[in-house]
Amino acid sequence: MGHARSWPGVKKRGTKMSDDVPVWLERARAWIGVEAIAGAQSNPSILGLYAACGHPEILNDDTAWCAAWIGGGPLAESGIKGTGSLLAASYFDFGVPLDAPRPGAIAVWPHHVAIVSEVLPDGRIKAIGGNQGHSEGRSAVTEAVFKKSTDVRYRWPVPLVSAKDLDKAGSRTTQKGLADICTGWVTTSMGVAAAVTGGPPEPDGGLSLADADKAVTLAEQAMKVASSVWTMFSSNPLAFCVLLLGGYLIASGALLRIWRASDANTGKNTARSPGSA
Repeated sequence: MGHARSWPGVKKRGTKMSDDVPVWLERARAWIGVEAIAGAQSNPSILGLYAACGHPEILNDDTAWCAAWIGGGPLAESGIKGTGSLLAASYFDFGVPLDAPRPGAIAVWPHHVAIVSEVLPDGRIKAIGGNQGHSEGRSAVTEAVFKKSTDVRYRWPVPLVSAKDLDKAGSRTTQKGLADICTGWVTTSMGVAAAVTGGPPEPDGGLSLADADKAVTLAEQAMKVASSVWTMFSSNPLAFCVLLLGGYLIASGALLRIWRASDANTGKNTARSPGSA
């Protein structure tokens, strides 16, 4: 992740991100409280947002700045390029569409844009946005509750990808996870083969063809199979250890791929090249 841009008047936060919380949402929370200055003076943090969006000619914070905050603040600090426009509606086609709000989604109305921080049980959303708080006589970055509306659209800043997509893009992490899964299956097969070929004859209480014919219920057959398998592996500890190793590799490889895709979809790796992680 690239270094966050440092703005005057913005409280710095640590770089550690919470699990499953998009980076840009964490950055947005760091801006809460930044406020336009009434009168002739202007907040240099807000002027910096205009400049970051390609409008250094704006020298006062009276100009609507919700879109400037989105693009020049949280998104830019997360290594994501915004629309470069000062119009909220420019984000209607930004990123990828979402069917429903979720934390981190960009909520876009015809004349406002903000970042969803929470979806309430009744369908309303909490959103962090710039140039909010006018009902209180303010123009600031605040977290506010918004009612359900047919005018709002939800966008996700980065393309939603799967582990397979990351494989194709050259992600070493997902490819390692896939290699671990394949190795795990091979190892598991070796453990089973070792147990079958190296195990003792059918133990007492195990499953035989005669027993299977006499089994009254499927549950009885399952119990006999489980008993046979357990006896087979308990009599061959090495095969059992190989089987456990294979299972571990399969599970850890699958989790690694899931976590890497989650990182990509929450912006944790947006500043890296596709083949670097």
